[in-house]
Amino acid sequence: MRTAILGIIVLVVLAIVACNGDGGGDSSSPEAATATATATGTATASPGATSPTAERSPSPGAASPEASPARSPSAEATPVSITTDLQALIAGIQGKELTIANCTYDQDAGEADCTADDHGVYWLEVPIEGTEASCTLTLADGVPAYLSCRTVEPLQAIIYEIGDQGGS
Repeated sequence: MRTAILGIIVLVVLAIVACNGDGGGDSSSPEAATATATATGTATASPGATSPTAERSPSPGAASPEASPARSPSAEATPVSITTDLQALIAGIQGKELTIANCTYDQDAGEADCTADDHGVYWLEVPIEGTEASCTLTLADGVPAYLSCRTVEPLQAIIYEIGDQGGS
């Protein structure tokens, strides 16, 4: 039951972020809109359940490490990778105050620039590809926790982990 409630909270936060929090729908705006929520509940695995990311295959048009030409992060960028354990990521932010900040996304460089609110630049090890790509940064108690990027065509969303959020 708690996992379902936590899942609903995360989906609502992501829906707010996808709408840019202002109903305007202009996700490319460099202005950082913020939303705040508190994550509660316990992430537990049901017997026989698998991680949501374990069974998902990349969307058509999504980047794969083999398909990307050799690239490297800019000097100021922090590399981030696709989360491999969504439940652990959720458990790591449980009970913390969450703040969402919009970032600009440079598809050519594969970097999300969150410097408008002094949150840095993040280099996506596996960049998201598609039309109208945008990213938001979620902070847990003021510390960057994960980057969520999405595209309109193909319709997809990818969550990138930032550092070690487990148990902190």
